[in-house]
Parts: sequence; structure tokens; C-alpha cells
Amino acid sequence: MGILFAWLVYQLETIRAESLARALRPFYVAARRNYWLDDLYSGLYYGLLVSFSRLIGWIDRYIVDGLVNVASAWTIRSGRTLRLIQSGRAQDYLYGVALGLLILIAWGYLR
Repeated sequence: MGILFAWLVYQLETIRAESLARALRPFYVAARRNYWLDDLYSGLYYGLLVSFSRLIGWIDRYIVDGLVNVASAWTIRSGRTLRLIQSGRAQDYLYGVALGLLILIAWGYLR
């Protein structure tokens, strides 16, 4: 079909090439601009993906890191408190084990 069309335009000159170029100018511009796919991709990329990644970055920076910092502060504070319980004497640890065992037995009976 394309060969027949080219023969009509260039050999027989039944259709003038200049008028055909003027009529098909929008298609030419669209083809030269890659049908605006690069512009669409760029708009979607910068409009959606970059904005979404900024949102995720903010959530990670302020919410997740904040929760991790709270958990680590709680762990350090708990460790400092538990350090006060340690005496280094074996009989104190034996009393702690006996008390824990009594609590477990009492809890078992109350269930």
C-alpha cells in the first residue's frame, strides 16, 4: 500500500508532496516528539514517584526512627535499673529464683 501511495505522490504527481506534508504536519510533529511519551514519563516520574519517595523518606526519618530511638532509650533505662538489682552475691540470686518459683506456683494454682 505504501509503495502505491509513494508512486502516486512521486511518479505520477497526482498528489502534491507539499500539500501532503501540510496535511500530515500534526503526525510529523507527534512522531518527532516521540508521541509525548517522554514528557508523560517525566511528569509521572517527578509528579508521583518522587513525591511518594519523599513521603516515605519523611515517615522513615521521623516516625520509624523516632520509634526506634524510644525503644533504645527504654532498653538503656531498663538496663540501668536492672543493674541496681545485681549484687554479686549468690544467695541473693537464689532468693530471686525461689521467689520467682513461688510466684509461678501460685499463678498455676489460681488459674
